[in-house]
Amino acid sequence: MLLAIDDISGYLDNGFITTSALTAEDVERVLADADRLQSEAAALEHSTGDFNLEAPDGGYRGQDGTETAYRGLLRKVSNTAAHSDAVLEISRRPALTDLALRLLGDVPCELAHSVLWFKPPKVGSPKPPHQDAPYLAGDATRYVTFWFALDPSTVDNGCLLVAPGSHLHGAVLHYGNEAQVSEERWRNESPTAMALPPGGAIAFHPYLLHSSGPNHSDRSRRALTLRYVKSEPA
Repeated sequence: MLLAIDDISGYLDNGFITTSALTAEDVERVLADADRLQSEAAALEHSTGDFNLEAPDGGYRGQDGTETAYRGLLRKVSNTAAHSDAVLEISRRPALTDLALRLLGDVPCELAHSVLWFKPPKVGSPKPPHQDAPYLAGDATRYVTFWFALDPSTVDNGCLLVAPGSHLHGAVLHYGNEAQVSEERWRNESPTAMALPPGGAIAFHPYLLHSSGPNHSDRSRRALTLRYVKSEPA
C-alpha cells in the first residue's frame, strides 16, 4: 500500500490529492469479495439493508419495495467493512489511517463509512454533482473520504469528476432526494475527470463538489469508498 505523501498542499488548495494506494493483490482480494456480494444479491427484486440495486432511472430511491430495479444487479453495498474481510483489513492499515490523520489536522480518526460501488456495464447510473457534507452527521469538516478505483476508471465507464478548489466555498445549497447542486453551478466550477488505474485513489474534502457519469461501456466500474472521521474525545 503506497500512501507515503509528504506534500498535502494539494488537498488544502484544491480539495483533493491523488495517489497509488492499493496493490494488484489488494484489488484482486476486494474484487473477489465484490463478486461474492453480487452473487449473494442475485435473487433480490428490490434494494434491502446494505444492498442497493441499480434501477432504470437511477438507483437512488428508498427500500419500500415499490421501485423498479434491475433484478439482482447491485449499484452499491454500504457498510462494506462488515461484509468484506479484505476491506476491513485495508481500512485499518496504518499507511491509510496515518494519512487520514494528517489530512484531518493530526488528530486521531476512525472509519465512519465504507461503500463498494459497482456501476454495472451499460446501465450504471450517474451520481449527480454534490458535496459529501449533506450526508454527514455533525460538523462535516471532521471527515475525509478516500475513493479507490478497482477497475480502470475512465470517462466512458463513469469515472469520478471533481471541481478543484470548490471546497473553499464551504457548504452550498443542495436540493432534491439525491441532495445535488444545480447543473449551472456544477458547470461554472469547471469539473475535471479523474481517470484512475486499478489501485489508484483520490482523497477529498467533504466540501469538494464531485460527481460521476453513467457507465456506457461493456465493463464494470467498481470502486471502494472509505471515509474517516475525527474521533470523539474520551
